[in-house]
Amino acid sequence: RRVESLLGHFKRCPQFSDYPMLASADAVFGFACGYRMKKWSNAPTSEAEVKANRLPGANNAVLAQQAHLLHLEHKLDLYLQFEIALALSADTAIAFTSSPKNLGTKDVAREFLAHAESIGKKLSKVIVVAHRYHFERCRLLLQGMGISGVPTRDQYSGFDPLESQPRAMSAEEMIVNDFASMAGMAPDA
Repeated sequence: RRVESLLGHFKRCPQFSDYPMLASADAVFGFACGYRMKKWSNAPTSEAEVKANRLPGANNAVLAQQAHLLHLEHKLDLYLQFEIALALSADTAIAFTSSPKNLGTKDVAREFLAHAESIGKKLSKVIVVAHRYHFERCRLLLQGMGISGVPTRDQYSGFDPLESQPRAMSAEEMIVNDFASMAGMAPDA
């Protein structure tokens, strides 16, 4: 593919001002940004390591707080990737938490939608709580699944170097990783 055709696929990221009412959304979807480990091993993404050692970390704690405030303000169901859910108190009402596995964004979204369908909940628009540099990929994935994803008022853009993933060990690598993932979603020219 040519670079121009890939870049042509991307549009300006929606801004909060593009969406007059967050309250018109059907739910809040929270997608994690990295993680910490109680102790790192050579296989941090194995299912056993994820269950035994994964911690939410600072990035996901901020995302959890954003999701919780949206839940309180708009009375929306929370669908959270498990690293975000771990950062909330046990008494927080969470409609669904993703499997405690090393899942990609698309698989997490599929779990969210499968749960909603299993309880007869119709979703057409969701507020996407995600890192600022991860939002557009989440939005594109949801759009492909027939769901409109809208951003939060204040998208989180921090980066905790202790909360990383093997494929993204810095803020710069995270941007490149998400851009490369979005390029892979571009339609063939």
